[in-house]
Amino acid sequence: MDMESGDVNIIVQSLLDCVGEESNITKAISPSIYMAPSTLRNLSPSSFQPRVVSIGPLHRADENLKLFEGRKAVYVQSLWRHSKLYQEGQTFTQMLTTCVKKVAGSIKKIKECYADERGYSDIDLATMMVMDASFILQFICSRLDDSGSYKLRDSYVPYDLVLLENQIPFFVLNDVFECTISKFEKDQSLTEFIRPLLKYTNLIEGKLKLGSHTNYDHILGCLHRCYKPKSNIRSYFPRSTIHSAVELDRAGVKFKPNEIVAWPLAMEANLYRCSCIFWFLCKPTFRMPTLRINHFTELVFRNLIAYEQLSTVQPYVTSYARAMDMLMMWLDRFKQKVEERIEI
Repeated sequence: MDMESGDVNIIVQSLLDCVGEESNITKAISPSIYMAPSTLRNLSPSSFQPRVVSIGPLHRADENLKLFEGRKAVYVQSLWRHSKLYQEGQTFTQMLTTCVKKVAGSIKKIKECYADERGYSDIDLATMMVMDASFILQFICSRLDDSGSYKLRDSYVPYDLVLLENQIPFFVLNDVFECTISKFEKDQSLTEFIRPLLKYTNLIEGKLKLGSHTNYDHILGCLHRCYKPKSNIRSYFPRSTIHSAVELDRAGVKFKPNEIVAWPLAMEANLYRCSCIFWFLCKPTFRMPTLRINHFTELVFRNLIAYEQLSTVQPYVTSYARAMDMLMMWLDRFKQKVEERIEI
């Protein structure tokens, strides 16, 4: 029996209630700042949890982060008072008012960047954006030098600034930058200004390649862009087995750092053909990036991977991590077998 038109309308309305109108569907795929999914968080909860400072609304209510709010205010005051020296004829209040109007005018766009803005009012959210952006700028200006070295003993703050859940939109950071830092650093873009932070949190040894544009989602998105190849390549996960590092070493493959390469995450195998009688001396070379290992390497990896899974960017970091995991997997098995033989 054919369904009546009234029933069809009820079903259509039910579906609209579930997925929203077309405008809401567009909004549902636009956020770039999320809480990490439980599938990733449960593997390493500490990799997504800020340790010192809360940035944005997602961790604003965390009790252990509220103690830093007083220190944050000191950074903010320092930035604005420094900026005032280069803006003659304007009072502190006038400068701040100009900036707040600029940020408040984008409040709807700001909200759309968050999958969950935690129900903060427009006033609270705008205040939060100006405070946090000002803190980030002054922190980089006063605590990180151009080499990417950190001047404080506490090394947690730079890594708090690249957590997926601890971001503010890049355009907000740029708005505050234009109202402050750009007044006395006229020839410097925001992207260039945050280079010391990106150097400090960089996963790979070598120079970071950055453009002058500011069309990033946030600071984590800017760091992710540093690992993007110049030309588009297809990133995929092979179904066939990748041989482990131990297996390749046994086969005579030499491992060397990939120092001169356009793509920081590139891995390549150089096969040398020898026609002489000493062909057996011509062994292939596997070149790969030199990874910077420290206590926060896993944290940066996991946040970049979470960002790739939840946004529309290409999974270059995920592909690199997958390849490294396959190379190391057999090494763990080999070590386990050696230990079992020792016990016997």
